[in-house]
Amino acid sequence: MGLLLSWAGAFFVEQQQNKSPKVIDNREFVVTWINSLTVGAVASALGITKKSASTRASYLRKLGVKLPKMRPPVADNLEVAQLNSLIKQHTRSG
Repeated sequence: MGLLLSWAGAFFVEQQQNKSPKVIDNREFVVTWINSLTVGAVASALGITKKSASTRASYLRKLGVKLPKMRPPVADNLEVAQLNSLIKQHTRSG
């Protein structure tokens, strides 16, 4: 599956094999990034791959854009205490 990335003025163009190009303005990307919890959510919202979203964020950072890094979701945002409680409830005492 080929992925072509090119720069077209203020727009970043992503084209996947057998698909029409997806044009996303950098401002739209940054606002979506800031308002999302995961890279996957950014990708889904913009209709691009997670790899493309991550690559684009890295590229913008290298240009000097102060885009915050996303932390991977911790156990699907469940509380650690809840998970430990589940383990305790379901662990066989032996």
